[in-house]
Amino acid sequence: MVLTVHTSAPCFARLAYAHYPYLQVTVNGEPQDPLQTAGGFIALKLEGGTHEIVLEPYLSPLRRVLLILDAILILAATGLLIQFRRSKGRDSTRVPSSKKADCL
Repeated sequence: MVLTVHTSAPCFARLAYAHYPYLQVTVNGEPQDPLQTAGGFIALKLEGGTHEIVLEPYLSPLRRVLLILDAILILAATGLLIQFRRSKGRDSTRVPSSKKADCL
């Protein structure tokens, strides 16, 4: 999210964006550590003037590992499903042997 803000004097700007530990915040291209308000929102200390604020979330290390694990599991499940369908298809195309039964 990109915001352009103009302030007439130094101030604290409270953004209606939830504070999240894996969020990169830049003001005029410079990284800034956001403050957390009592309501759980982001607050930034700004000087007077026009500022470009960029909020860019990124994945936590745990979420990255879980995303990779999900991809591996989906690929494995797809491979097993394909293998199961191929083996089932071979079984249904086999012609049963014609054994003659002895009738008494």
